[in-house]
Amino acid sequence: MKITHQESNEELIINISKIRPSRYIDEYFKMRCMGDLQAHQMYPCAKEVTESVGCWHAVRNILRDRLKSPTVAVYDIACGTTPRNAAIAVHMTPWQAVAIDPLLRRIDYSIRNLTCLPIALPQMQGLEKHKDYINRVERIIPKLDAEIGIVLAVHSHCDLYTILDQLEDYHKTLYFVAIECCISLDLHINRGAEEVVSYQDHNIWSPHRTVTIYRVGPAHTIIDIHNSAADNWSKGATATQVAIY
Repeated sequence: MKITHQESNEELIINISKIRPSRYIDEYFKMRCMGDLQAHQMYPCAKEVTESVGCWHAVRNILRDRLKSPTVAVYDIACGTTPRNAAIAVHMTPWQAVAIDPLLRRIDYSIRNLTCLPIALPQMQGLEKHKDYINRVERIIPKLDAEIGIVLAVHSHCDLYTILDQLEDYHKTLYFVAIECCISLDLHINRGAEEVVSYQDHNIWSPHRTVTIYRVGPAHTIIDIHNSAADNWSKGATATQVAIY
């Protein structure tokens, strides 16, 4: 149970929401690609399953009208040792995807439309330096031919400002789906991106479960997050009031 309250001089409103913490685990087991993902040992633990499925939940809602169209390119940036986020996207859609991280253990997954690049990435300032990251990079990210680009940044320590600078002229519209951990991106402040929505996803088994979607370029779709707070958002609630249970 999650209990919240709103209090004024006249009334006290108590809201009780039932949390189903296994939601993303249940959804993962229902995916037809689950066997393939398991065979490739994409996820070392259940926590990371919930992070990737939570990321996919955000992607699926923001681009629900493009799930069967090859007009979207996915960039899984600083994904870790496996392309765990991009792998779900290419299994569920006809999209092209590239996963980039210097720590990738393999590149030969033989998964349709997935490219893995174990190359250096710029690290976000203010974090302890990792030996496999570098301060600056040239244009290292290949351009994928698509109208819409979407960057997946799940607990990424990469300098996404540099990534944005490289990708913003690749596509008509560029989305960022960020689940931040050590540092706040604030792309809407630091790079002029539009903050589409930000919400707490309590189905992600991590204390760092704020999902923020940014957009650079024109909007092409109406965002429709299906959760207990969606009605409040559609009636004018602020983005930070949206939560998924």
